[in-house]
Amino acid sequence: MYKNAGIKNVFLISGILLDIQGEPATTQKDEEWGICYNGLLRGKTDIIKTLKDKNVQYKIDEEELPERAFPIKFLIDVIKVNITVVYGDEVIKSLFVGRQKYDIEHFKKQLHEMLYDDLWQGQIITISERAVLDQNFKKNKKGSSPN
Repeated sequence: MYKNAGIKNVFLISGILLDIQGEPATTQKDEEWGICYNGLLRGKTDIIKTLKDKNVQYKIDEEELPERAFPIKFLIDVIKVNITVVYGDEVIKSLFVGRQKYDIEHFKKQLHEMLYDDLWQGQIITISERAVLDQNFKKNKKGSSPN
């Protein structure tokens, strides 16, 4: 299907813009704080295992860069697949292929008011919903008796 559509390259880019201090993320900070890094390592392992299981030749760029983690490249039929994780400004550069107008500082200024609000709101909603479910579970458990 992709081959017939003229697709020659597929880029799967996962990006981490900011660290927990609101600064541009880096692989070093991510590894140190353990926010996404362990999941990324697990993903890398799973991807490599799948490629090996399917006998697909792949290449991993092991060069350590603060803005990039484990780019994996492989070929399926005639389609080149590139999977990478990027950090900070590299997220924007990767998505806009060098044609970006703004850097991460521009977006930080725009999002300053709500940088953490959405995360905290989501967490608060989750906690309150869990409390409601817990109360309902306890109420229903007390009301039911074994037959």
